Amino acid sequence: MSPDGGLLGRLRQRTEAAHKPLGGGEVVDRAAEKARLAELGEDGERARFLDTAVDGLLKGLRGLSPLTAPLAMSYLDRIARPLTAMDLGAAVHLTTRGYAAHLVVEERGGEIGIETVPVLSGLPAMKHGKPPQDLLTRVVKMTRRNFDQVRAVSWGTWEGLLVITARRAHASRKAGDPALDVAVIDALLRFGWILRQVDLFYGFVPERS
Repeated sequence: MSPDGGLLGRLRQRTEAAHKPLGGGEVVDRAAEKARLAELGEDGERARFLDTAVDGLLKGLRGLSPLTAPLAMSYLDRIARPLTAMDLGAAVHLTTRGYAAHLVVEERGGEIGIETVPVLSGLPAMKHGKPPQDLLTRVVKMTRRNFDQVRAVSWGTWEGLLVITARRAHASRKAGDPALDVAVIDALLRFGWILRQVDLFYGFVPERS
């Protein structure tokens, strides 16, 4: 695969348009991952740190919070059905990695130069202990709009994390199965990240052992 074309060429672009569904079933292998992370330089190293730290954190993460776990399952069950390259288990795994990545930034962000973590604002207050009925719709919209405002890490670091996660997802698929679009993987990582933002806003915490 040429480093100037195909998947890497599209990932190299730093705009939201670059993350539209690839549609070609292209696979991120170790060579593609290594090449892109090298191009990203320090951001690539930060992405490696995040990925490794997420692995460690997941060992003690039993689940999302009582608020965000039902939101996640409702949405993931809905979107997993029409996507032949993704089952519900894969969707949960990718979303949880996005959630865990946010936790890593909260707890260890200083190790990669992050001093503050921005938090969502403007969500409706709970009424009688219940979240607004349209909270899931709001969450999904936030993954597409103004995500940069709460991303905390640089765009290059996020892209590096996406490339690593895509390589993991593609390597773990069964022989003969299509590769899940990088854009879908990106969307699920963002979904998990925003779910953690929602927990921060409303004061909920995940289940940890």
